[in-house]
Amino acid sequence: MADNLPVIGKAYTWYFMMRDATDFETPETGITVTVTASLNGAAFAALTGAPAVTEIASGWYKIVVPASDAVATVLLHATGAGCAPTDERIVFEGDAHARLVGKAVFSRSGESVSYKQPDAATEQFSQSYADINNDSYSWGP
Repeated sequence: MADNLPVIGKAYTWYFMMRDATDFETPETGITVTVTASLNGAAFAALTGAPAVTEIASGWYKIVVPASDAVATVLLHATGAGCAPTDERIVFEGDAHARLVGKAVFSRSGESVSYKQPDAATEQFSQSYADINNDSYSWGP
């Protein structure tokens, strides 16, 4: 299953619109779309496993970027007959939870969660839990 957050090593669904090549506004439906990708600055090529592009409706399409192609920086390029190309730069990052709190390390083990500084040595926050009435929190320096 694809994730909606671009996380390195996890599948990601790219949603995009295909528009008319003449006016660059009219959404195009019923198009056979080809998507290529540049992984970390390499030449454009097909995604691993050649995943299918699915039409949603009203000119919107989607494709699942496979986990094996979810590297640090991915440039996606979609083309179709009579359509203007659609391009997107996606920056995949480490654990999404760690990114949300601005830390580089997010650890989950058993019944505890901890956030650490990028040096992975200084714990900033930890939470232990056994049941809803017995939570404990501690904040680091």
